Amino acid sequence: MDAGEWASMVSDNVAHLLLETLSDGGQRTLRAAATHQRQEAELRARHGDEVVDDLIRIRAWLAEQPNPDLLLTLLRNGLVTLLHWIESHVRIHERHCRQWPQRAR
Repeated sequence: MDAGEWASMVSDNVAHLLLETLSDGGQRTLRAAATHQRQEAELRARHGDEVVDDLIRIRAWLAEQPNPDLLLTLLRNGLVTLLHWIESHVRIHERHCRQWPQRAR
């Protein structure tokens, strides 16, 4: 560092950022970020920006959904899985409706 840089960082209250970055954990974080950037660049080169941007958007959308695993299963297995899922929920609903009058008595 140049003369006075450390004192300036301390007075600006950012010296801890340098210490965190130079720590083992900070170095692991930097390596992980570099790996992520390299992998994303490779995906963009292989599949194009539009596809990767769509995947990032879909991933963010899935993270907001109440049943992301179910949605991924439906995407992987297609309409047959969706139909089975609907049928099972219809059966559960029908069973619940049949039992409801019995519970009211």
